[in-house]
Amino acid sequence: MPRAPASCPANFAGHYTVNPGNTMFIISSIYRIKLSELIRANPHITNPNHISPGDVLCVPGQVSFPYCVPLEAVQPSELGVAGVALVYTNFVGAQAVSVMAIIDTLPAEFDILMAEVHIPSQLSARQQLYPTPQTPPTFSGTLNFPTAASLTQDTIINVFPANSTSGNQGSVKLQGRLPNSPSSSTDANSIVYQNTQYGFSFKLPVSWKGYSIVNSLWEGQASQQSSQVVETGPIISIRDPKWTAQTPRQDIPIMVFTLDQWNSLQKDVFHIGAAPIGPSELGRNNSYVLALPARYNYAYPQGYKDVETILESKPLQTTQTR
Repeated sequence: MPRAPASCPANFAGHYTVNPGNTMFIISSIYRIKLSELIRANPHITNPNHISPGDVLCVPGQVSFPYCVPLEAVQPSELGVAGVALVYTNFVGAQAVSVMAIIDTLPAEFDILMAEVHIPSQLSARQQLYPTPQTPPTFSGTLNFPTAASLTQDTIINVFPANSTSGNQGSVKLQGRLPNSPSSSTDANSIVYQNTQYGFSFKLPVSWKGYSIVNSLWEGQASQQSSQVVETGPIISIRDPKWTAQTPRQDIPIMVFTLDQWNSLQKDVFHIGAAPIGPSELGRNNSYVLALPARYNYAYPQGYKDVETILESKPLQTTQTR
């Protein structure tokens, strides 16, 4: 007889009915969640190595649905600009984001308003927002995501003007994060590295007290076959205080891109390194995108698992820069 949960834990994204050939590992891969999280959310499955077609599972999510995200004006001095996003599970069980924005007038060279939802390490999706007839208009639209995508707490929502003919896009007018960035205050078990130049902070365990900062540069080549450097930018590496020349330990490298550089990188205008995947976004503000290098821990030095644990806690928070 198929098994079903009496209830699901908080922050669950939906239910999944097991199909022939499914395993817990396959289902966790479909939803891009940890296997341990899926098992923990389904205590009615006493042996996770044996599931049967028809069994109903709770699929855990990182964001409690429905959830309302205020979209804040990137330029606080810009009046008449406001917005909000509603995150929810749609009628087919997939995740969706409905965006509403109020913008008095679009810049002269742009004729449409776009919403972008960026899920780091998964995907970015865009949707045109359509205006109501009143003045000023209210723009709205909905982005529906495939079941393989999972909205996470570092998902970023941007609203920006664009030109429907040329494809050019303007600067971001509104921005929000899922959920709202928590307070940057510390507790007894953590310390925080603050970078005011690029507008971000990074929360570290107290065992990293005495860390050091190592500055270097990333280089972007015109193509993977070319050595011509066409773009450069800073890498800020947070170094474990236990690091020594005799026993190096894993750094936490943070690449800094301007918004234009990041957009060019996504369009393959230039490449960084030989890895088939690019850097993964950690966060962004009105001026910069902060990212983790691809294969940053390829050599598996001592401490790399500690760094993975730190990164899983979503330790980077951004602030607006002037």
